[in-house]
Amino acid sequence: MVTVSYPEMVLFYYYPQKDIKVEVTMVVHSSTATFWQFKIINECARVISISLAPYLYKKKGAKFKNIELNSGRGAIYFEHSE
Repeated sequence: MVTVSYPEMVLFYYYPQKDIKVEVTMVVHSSTATFWQFKIINECARVISISLAPYLYKKKGAKFKNIELNSGRGAIYFEHSE
């Protein structure tokens, strides 16, 4: 469900499974940089364990380079061209 939409920012949420809400903020910094923030909320009274894995979709012909994982900052940096 989209809750806020501006030309360079979108806020939305979704439920990947019952009682787990994910709130997402996406801000376009420039034509080459977009920032994403995810907030995962347990809406039930019991403790739930989840696993997360980053996923990047690569179109045919797109080239990713200089991929750097910075787990201390919770970030993945890369350059790409299409």
